[in-house]
Amino acid sequence: MSRSALGLATSASLRAAGTGRTRPQRATQVIRAEVRRVRRRGGMIAGIFVASGIGILSAMTTLAVLASVADSSSHVVVTTPLEVGGLVSALGVALAATFLVGRDANGHLAIALTLAPKRWMLHIARAAAFAITGTAVCVVVAVTATVAGSAVAGATGAGWGAVGVMLVGVAAGSLVLFAFGIGTLVRSPGVGVLVLAGLLVVLPLALALVGAMLPAPLASVAEVVADSTPTALFLEAIAVSTVPNEGFVGVASGQLGLAAWAVAATALAGVVFGRRDA
Repeated sequence: MSRSALGLATSASLRAAGTGRTRPQRATQVIRAEVRRVRRRGGMIAGIFVASGIGILSAMTTLAVLASVADSSSHVVVTTPLEVGGLVSALGVALAATFLVGRDANGHLAIALTLAPKRWMLHIARAAAFAITGTAVCVVVAVTATVAGSAVAGATGAGWGAVGVMLVGVAAGSLVLFAFGIGTLVRSPGVGVLVLAGLLVVLPLALALVGAMLPAPLASVAEVVADSTPTALFLEAIAVSTVPNEGFVGVASGQLGLAAWAVAATALAGVVFGRRDA
């Protein structure tokens, strides 16, 4: 098994105690240890770099296209690249998180439970650590897109970009939290990634295609279901480009819907985690 922050913390606790017994740790200690572990080699550092790199690249590509075809003073020159980069990076981090959570089922959780014997506390602390990491990665991408876009669009775009950064950060935390729940339930890195990709990518596309072939009454049902999927809600939650004309009702409903998915998946995973072996 690779070394982890929690493994190192275990050794430190034993040395500090001067005995052969391990001190149970508080939730804040577990969160900090998990955040450090996720960022280190052996965690999901490779996934973080890939997700942020592709997110920034997609944002810059979108900015280059908009700068050549749109009014350079329009806020969409800032907000649209931010939305594209936020979506791409959030999907990447969510997949990386699911992989790591699934891999953790094969040994890491046994170590973690020696530090945090209360399963519910460990589950919540780990969920918080992954959500924090996802938020941080996507905020970096969103800020990069905002700075680059503001250099083209000016102060007006920068203001809406700041709003977009906050929306992306909150939505990314919810999406990664949802991914954490899926990974905890599946307990397999490969299968977890496939399941999450199916829920976030394949399912919305399949519903859209099926809806286009159905009669009007059934098509409307398929559209409602498609709009209620996590990916669709994420897009709605970060759609700062629509706020100047439509207000915050749409993004608020997207944020709340996505948060509901995240809480439901994490809560269900917590119940299952509390009833089975690590």
